Amino acid sequence: MRGVDKILRIGIMIVILFAFVSLFLQDYFKYFKERPLIGAYSKTSITVLTTDDWFDGVYQKNLSNYLNENFAFRPLIVRLQNQIDYTLFSKINTSVVFEGKDNYLFRLGSKNYHADYRGRAYFVEQVRKYQYIQSCLKALNKTITFVIAPGKHSVLPEYLPDTHIYEPDRDSSNYNVLVKLFHEEEINYLDLNKYYLELKDTVAYPLFAKSGIHWTRQASAYALDTIADYLEWLNMENYPDLIIRKPEIEKPEVCDIDIYRTMNIFQACDEVDLYSCNFAVDTIYDKKPKVLVVSDSFYDAPFQARIPKILFHQDSEYWYYNKRAKMNTGRTIPKKSAQEIVERCDHIIIMMTMVNIRGVGWHILDDLEVYFKSVNEQ
Repeated sequence: MRGVDKILRIGIMIVILFAFVSLFLQDYFKYFKERPLIGAYSKTSITVLTTDDWFDGVYQKNLSNYLNENFAFRPLIVRLQNQIDYTLFSKINTSVVFEGKDNYLFRLGSKNYHADYRGRAYFVEQVRKYQYIQSCLKALNKTITFVIAPGKHSVLPEYLPDTHIYEPDRDSSNYNVLVKLFHEEEINYLDLNKYYLELKDTVAYPLFAKSGIHWTRQASAYALDTIADYLEWLNMENYPDLIIRKPEIEKPEVCDIDIYRTMNIFQACDEVDLYSCNFAVDTIYDKKPKVLVVSDSFYDAPFQARIPKILFHQDSEYWYYNKRAKMNTGRTIPKKSAQEIVERCDHIIIMMTMVNIRGVGWHILDDLEVYFKSVNEQ
């Protein structure tokens, strides 16, 4: 019996020693390529040691954080811990993600739908700017259109957890106040959130994946086709039409499971059937408009599927959050001035999802208003 206990103790010591040696070798020689964790986080770097930082404890804290973030096999260990917590306790170790019914995942920003109400006065001022810019562009035979992209929480409220308070008819919400002002002031806008809410029970494809925050590729294709039709109606022009062919079921892409990936677990996601985005273009009309789209990440799905390249002129641009600018070809370019925008583009589209409505264009309206006032004062 003592012999068995001795062998067991030796075996345990060998395993522990092997673990420490493996960590040491991986830490210094990187024998195994580790798959990095998914998500947005700031990395800690080692700072220069100073007397003040040492006695204040700043240097020690920074060094501790650095070592905690960079030890060997950290991504593997973090994923293992996350998987154990999720499997045994239904706990998600990501502060911005929560789980609804039937394994639908949502982001925290949508849970706080009414928490960031800006107040009616703010939106009255933004609509005033919008109305002024719209009238100035109309005089140049150009247009500006505000597109409200659908939010997952508002289109699929039936999958939210019972603890979630969702009040779609609440007067003091950014969405309801802005839409009401748009209607009263005759602003050009498309409410795709309302449209998809009415559409969701009649379509054969999912509008949102269980594991993603953005609309599916199929839903985004229909959205862009709807936007193109609206631009035709505004300008009484004929543009190429998108022909969406019969889709086929395919595996989810990264954009379909972006919430799930930030959970950093091993378990495969429980997903609805997702479809490929097969399309062509009707070439009866070959005139393509030059469009500037200022949008949040909801424009990524159609942009990555190259739909804008089919529907819009090759010189059209996509400005991500009014910061990074790309051509229709995907090439990154410098942002243009307000004057260049007005001179080069036929249409300006501001597209925001429900959660981002509080920003109303990320200051693009301010830039255009300043430009038109300077021109009109001359």
